[in-house]
Amino acid sequence: MPIIDPNVSSQGTKTAKRGRTAVKLVAEDGEASLILDGGLISVTANARLTETDGSPIEGKTIKFCPGHSKKVHGTAVTDPEGNAEYDSGSNAANPFTWVSALLEGYTAIFDGDPDYQGATSHASLTLKG
Repeated sequence: MPIIDPNVSSQGTKTAKRGRTAVKLVAEDGEASLILDGGLISVTANARLTETDGSPIEGKTIKFCPGHSKKVHGTAVTDPEGNAEYDSGSNAANPFTWVSALLEGYTAIFDGDPDYQGATSHASLTLKG
């Protein structure tokens, strides 16, 4: 039984590979809280991943990075509505990790996969009372 390659026409010439679907990633303004016991900062951040028509994309990993860096502090997986919520909780970081984020915000990154293109979004981070 012959193997059929979807990228080869019946005449044996290569056709262009199918492109990955474009996505939209929107990071929402997040919050940082100072944890007095130990002087740590806890961060809550959210991002929404959709196709460009607004259809949510479920089950994709979103990376959360302080400031404009690519240093990943944590990840979250999108839910059925395409939302990924990162809460550092008990993994609160040394304040120096997020100090720049209080001024510069944070970056959410979706690396893409075989079906979807990658995307990056940036949002602010505010200190919660």
